[in-house]
Amino acid sequence: LARLLKSSHPEDLRAANKLIKEMVQEDQKRMEKISKRVNAIEEVNNNVRLLTEMVTSYSKGETTESNEDLMKELYQRCERMRPMLFRLASDTEDNDEALAEILQANDNLTQVINLYKQLVRGEEINGETVAGPLRGSTSALLDLSGLDLPATGPSYPALPTLSGGSAVPVPDQAGSVSLLDDELMSLGLNDPAPHPAQAGDSSGWNSFQSSDSTELSITPITATPPVKAEAGASSPKPSPFTSGLDDLDLLGKTLLQQSLPPESQQVRWEKQQPPPRLTLRDLQNRSSSAGSTAVPPRPPATALPQEISLANITVPLESIKPSSILPVTVYDQHGFRVLFHFAKDALPERPDVLVVVISMLSTAPQPIRNIVFQSAVPKVMKVKLQPPSGTELPAFNPIVHPSAITQVLLLANPQKEKVRLRYKLTFTMGEQTYNEMGDVDQFPPPESWGNL
Repeated sequence: LARLLKSSHPEDLRAANKLIKEMVQEDQKRMEKISKRVNAIEEVNNNVRLLTEMVTSYSKGETTESNEDLMKELYQRCERMRPMLFRLASDTEDNDEALAEILQANDNLTQVINLYKQLVRGEEINGETVAGPLRGSTSALLDLSGLDLPATGPSYPALPTLSGGSAVPVPDQAGSVSLLDDELMSLGLNDPAPHPAQAGDSSGWNSFQSSDSTELSITPITATPPVKAEAGASSPKPSPFTSGLDDLDLLGKTLLQQSLPPESQQVRWEKQQPPPRLTLRDLQNRSSSAGSTAVPPRPPATALPQEISLANITVPLESIKPSSILPVTVYDQHGFRVLFHFAKDALPERPDVLVVVISMLSTAPQPIRNIVFQSAVPKVMKVKLQPPSGTELPAFNPIVHPSAITQVLLLANPQKEKVRLRYKLTFTMGEQTYNEMGDVDQFPPPESWGNL
């Protein structure tokens, strides 16, 4: 933004004005989200506090009808607030404190709803007829995520004790996980999800291979050994924890799929691809399969042909003989030209490799610095760029013979497909930095490589 504001070009000033407007709009949206979250949490806490006080003092047969109607209205209002808290939690990013407040409010809301069902309606919640204490740092969602966050919500009145002065029992962890299942069910996450059709790539251009990329090895993650089942168990039953993982995986994958652009618009460079991350469900599957009975292995699939690498091939510039084919102009703007010269002969041990010499010339009145040329091809091919002879070109002088930068490019095409190369050229001329991109498809037919 500072560079655009200092520029004297009208286009840069318009771009700076647009960028400032976008920054202001983003800040307004962020403040609206914060205000909405604060108001929602305050409303939840007020309703929880009021309903807790009324349920605590409730006595069947003695409470007036108006108070019972008010409790019922508060209960229904609390039920409607649960999906709202889930949406707030999904919209809260990179703010652990705000997320902890939302989760604490959700826990208090869930427990006061269960308290109303037990004391007023007489329903059983997880086999208990009386709810546990409302206060404390134990949380249904926090138990699952493993966080140890202190309770930040307001204080509430103490809940009643059982007859005889005994303390009210605290729900166990299974009950906490069941609370999570209730939350997910309120959003309809337990419904069967449709199986999306897997779209096949009609072209290899959905994935490019960078010329200076390196192969990355993915280190397998060792899951913790599963806990053995009790000896008296007759048959395995799906646990609420497994059900919660299924629903969380479905929710996470859905949100991730919505945030990604369409598959046909993705161009991926190998060096920018992070290793795939395992989901909670994948780790659970690995953990459960480690202790299960061994099953017969599936028959191995047909082995794919091993990808041919160019890592160990280097061609000296002085050993290259030019062909009779005219050079291809790749870039010609701002007094800067980039040409492709094709070698006459192929490599003896690799007839599928085309040797290209890149020439960079300058007729600009200013020196050109920080010249970087990058290339990418479809994944059925392989490309390698050897180090260039330089990264700077002096200002053009008509009296002195112009200098040039040369760089050797190796292109492997074992399947003899039509070549289409995408390049990225960056350089600095004066105080201006340029980032240029384009495609080159004027290559000799693959059948004629080695005899040009």
